[in-house]
Amino acid sequence: MRRVLTALAVGVVGVVMAIPAQAAGGGPPFQAGPKQGDQFTQTSADPNTGEVSIFQLNIRQAAAVNCAGQGPMATLETTQPADGIHSVAVAYKDASWTDTVVLNVDVVGSRSGALGHGAVLGQKQGASGTVNIPLFAVPQPGETMTTIFGLQVHAGCLPSQPVGIWGSRPFEMGKVTFTSVTAG
Repeated sequence: MRRVLTALAVGVVGVVMAIPAQAAGGGPPFQAGPKQGDQFTQTSADPNTGEVSIFQLNIRQAAAVNCAGQGPMATLETTQPADGIHSVAVAYKDASWTDTVVLNVDVVGSRSGALGHGAVLGQKQGASGTVNIPLFAVPQPGETMTTIFGLQVHAGCLPSQPVGIWGSRPFEMGKVTFTSVTAG
């Protein structure tokens, strides 16, 4: 009986200790960030799971010199004290998107403004990785820092001729799960 109680106590302590460790690691839940799109787009950003997705249907008239509409953008964000921070790392998994989708990360200080930027370009299929962003400015003492991360797409046109339609594709889409945001 004593062994069972000891094992149970160790298990409970392990669970209780794991809860603060996850929050300290910068994983979900995150906060909802900016989203945009037009009537041809769909965006989703779930702060509880870290999953972000975008879809753009390119049914507008495309041309080499005319790009109509807004591409979709869906983001999440975190806010924290900026004291002593020199870099930010944003980890992701299960990333799949067409080649005109960009995984974008912006770091902004409440008083300093832009502090850093990172991006992942090119088509992905089931990829995982980390975007490491060294800050290009030192945050001011006492300010807060917001890291905005997500996916965005072009405005509905490309500079070359894919699939016989000048400057456009039938659709663009992407999906990724953000697993953590850490600052160091």
